[in-house]
Amino acid sequence: MKLDDCIAGLRTSDAIPKAALAAGVPFADALAPTIYALADKLCRGVYLLPGDNELLFNGLHILAAARHPGLLDQVLALARQPAEDLNRLFPDYITTGLTRLLLTVWDRPPGDVFNLIERADMVPDVKWALYDVLARLTFDGRIARAETVEFLTRIERDNLIDDGDMTWWGWEQAVTRLGLVEFEPALQRVWKKAVYAQHDERAHTEMLDEL
Repeated sequence: MKLDDCIAGLRTSDAIPKAALAAGVPFADALAPTIYALADKLCRGVYLLPGDNELLFNGLHILAAARHPGLLDQVLALARQPAEDLNRLFPDYITTGLTRLLLTVWDRPPGDVFNLIERADMVPDVKWALYDVLARLTFDGRIARAETVEFLTRIERDNLIDDGDMTWWGWEQAVTRLGLVEFEPALQRVWKKAVYAQHDERAHTEMLDEL
């Protein structure tokens, strides 16, 4: 498949363009300028037409598979965009899409994850994704477990997330996925916040069983 044919295949939204995705990896260097230009447009508030949106979405995954240098900066720039734009780019689930991309290309010091979660101006779905990244990097030993425990403790102790913010769901999942059983009292406190108003005791029991 030639580069032009690959790009044409990546613009489709009818189904996952498996052939074009596979064929695109060797073209990563040639595709990168086009993909980065589309990412820059989106970050500047330009509305992407469906074909360009699909090309950007699929192209990001090709560049991730190729471990293309500079992709992490582009993904983090996209992660700072409004929820409306991110929902168009990741139509199935913002959190899952961003988590996969970030984990594939993450090459930053541990402190960068903590700083982004605590200080970056990002929508809750993105913060949730960053908690998923934190949990996985900790599980893999790339971030010291003690550092993550201290960070998660401080977030809850100092109430650094608004009570109605669904970012708490990302915090909760990080605790659960890391098996931090000592956090059960903290979980019980968090479940009293407004964001959990629709959750029942059965959901909490299931979460504790998973923990």
